[in-house]
Amino acid sequence: MLKEKHTVDFYRDPKDIVDKLKNRLSDILIDTQLEDNNEKVNATTHLLEKFHLLPKKFNNREVRLKIKFLDDAFPLSKQACNLLGYNFGETLCSSFELIEPSIDSEIKHIIISEDATDIYFDNKENQEIEIIARLLFSSERISRLKAIFSDKEYSYKVKNPDYNPNNDMHKLLNRSYSDLFSYNPEYITETETIKSDSMLLLSLSRKV
Repeated sequence: MLKEKHTVDFYRDPKDIVDKLKNRLSDILIDTQLEDNNEKVNATTHLLEKFHLLPKKFNNREVRLKIKFLDDAFPLSKQACNLLGYNFGETLCSSFELIEPSIDSEIKHIIISEDATDIYFDNKENQEIEIIARLLFSSERISRLKAIFSDKEYSYKVKNPDYNPNNDMHKLLNRSYSDLFSYNPEYITETETIKSDSMLLLSLSRKV
């Protein structure tokens, strides 16, 4: 009668009932943890979506993420440090892959302040790491994230739109000296800068 109306089980001895209770509690705890984790992921997803639409409003909010560090970290530029309130020469920056929540995000870099550098060096080879990070928004354009401690020049070759194959150098050599000044090469050197009007970032707080 009791077995028909209630959920019951039988046990052989006190140890058997302890083991069964532990297994049952474990199942309950796992289900609860999964529910809690799903709630946290959903909350983070919603916050990231809001941050992408209203970055100033949700600036400095903390989020719980799973990420993987990509490439090697580099020193954060003086301009970025000044705009975001970090100490130049004591702050790193790294690209990362967002693992959880799995959403499209414009945030591609994470800032690592001096007190969080051990987290980076201890986990940079790991497949994933769970962290608490702070959302950052810069209303001013950050032209360069990486600090450069010596002058560097970047250039590339492009096809010359005014190139005339009839004025090749080897043909000009057979002409007068003044014609050399009209030499128009097939490829010319150009530089290009793509400017953005703002930047979205993360700031590593701690490992979970």
